Amino acid sequence: MQVLKHFYEVQYNEIIARMRADLDHRYTYHTVEHTLDVIKCCEEICLAENLDDEQTFILKTSALFHDTGFLLSRLNHEERSVEIFNEARKHHEISENHALDIVKCIRATRVPQEPQSHLEEIICDADLDYLGRDDFWPISDSLYSEMSNCGEIADKEAWKSLQIRFMKAHKFHTHFSKNRRDKRLLINLNQVIERD
Repeated sequence: MQVLKHFYEVQYNEIIARMRADLDHRYTYHTVEHTLDVIKCCEEICLAENLDDEQTFILKTSALFHDTGFLLSRLNHEERSVEIFNEARKHHEISENHALDIVKCIRATRVPQEPQSHLEEIICDADLDYLGRDDFWPISDSLYSEMSNCGEIADKEAWKSLQIRFMKAHKFHTHFSKNRRDKRLLINLNQVIERD
């Protein structure tokens, strides 16, 4: 556990600095702020669901690395994130079990989400936590801008259709997120449907 905690603390400064310096300027959603938000949400869910320190650091490490792949490639960025994590851990004696859990959690953030464990459920909920929050609109707008910047969405009408499909299909997994986010998710969805 101490090795994992030390690894996280060392990597935190390096990863955040690297993302601030090197992320593509077109990325307005997949930013350092998003990564920090996912870490914070993981901490909140871990606390609410009574996870121990070991599990919490597995999740915080997974959250720290989960979008680092965008530094290398937009396509299959989760696999690139796994590669960056595996390269970073070579210099630390992280147990194979911890490493495997972290890799699984990083891969679990791939959309559509299909978490296979409680840890994976937590990082999935943390990654898309904004869907059920009051700050949904500015974050949603930043994702539209990013997809538009990268030529992945034609216009606002196509974006609205994509959002409606995505939000209708979305399910939070943990008790914490269901209790805290489901109601606001429905409100946000209805606002998307009604918005011109």
